[in-house]
Amino acid sequence: MLKAFTTDMELTKIRKFVKDDDDRQKTLAVLKQHYTALKNQFVNQIANPKSYPVIDWLDFVDACAAWGIIDKNLTSTDVDRIFIATNFEEEDLEENDDSSLCRFEFVEIIARMAKTKYYEKGLCKTVHEACTALLEKYILPNTIEQMEWQEFRDAELWTLEVDDLLKANLAGMEALYRKFAAGGKAKTKAF
Repeated sequence: MLKAFTTDMELTKIRKFVKDDDDRQKTLAVLKQHYTALKNQFVNQIANPKSYPVIDWLDFVDACAAWGIIDKNLTSTDVDRIFIATNFEEEDLEENDDSSLCRFEFVEIIARMAKTKYYEKGLCKTVHEACTALLEKYILPNTIEQMEWQEFRDAELWTLEVDDLLKANLAGMEALYRKFAAGGKAKTKAF
């Protein structure tokens, strides 16, 4: 999980909107503390077959409504503006369109919304306090996650050991797939 978090933070633009070094480091610490819950929220939202493997604009606005985040301090117009700012790419990343959120953008947009809702309105003195408030008041208690087996996936299935095992045996698994799933007649690759 730490490797995923580190990679995501390298890709975000948090350094652009949290200028103070100390506040930025503390903001990253808050996001790291809640990263598993945020990742699970993201995975649950991308499970929607119409936009997999990303979250489209309307689905994210629906998530904000489910969390109860939208109010006078963070309007739906604010969420739209923040969505666009989050999707702006300084470098063109392959397979990352400008109308949806990938995982690192999902974490970034949470920090942006917290900054707008609490820091810019003078309700919190720092962005990291704003992130804590947003997460603890809205996202964590109003989670839209409905994946009871995610903890097993994270701890036992989505590991480097399992990945190494699958890669080492991929050719054999593809041969078995071709033989049994396709009746032994298909010549297409399964994976």
